Amino acid sequence: MSTVADKLAKKSTRKTGGKQVRLRLVYVDFWSAVKLSFLGAVALAIVTMVSFFLIYLVLDATNIIAQADEFVANITDGSVSVAASWDSPR
Repeated sequence: MSTVADKLAKKSTRKTGGKQVRLRLVYVDFWSAVKLSFLGAVALAIVTMVSFFLIYLVLDATNIIAQADEFVANITDGSVSVAASWDSPR
């Protein structure tokens, strides 16, 4: 009775018919690295903007911004407003 381990052991002892080649990275083009890092930065900026927008929508839908505004107003006797900075552009 042969098991899966026996079958894998038989496969590993078999000689490969082709020639094995090892590849090494010997040169990285400067402009390719610059282009890749620029595309990475653009992708990261897009992900950041979308995530901030989604977080704002969740906070607004769950009314957490209003609760935070009420909490800060109670602490500072109404001199600071969190919701005013979120709602009105400067």
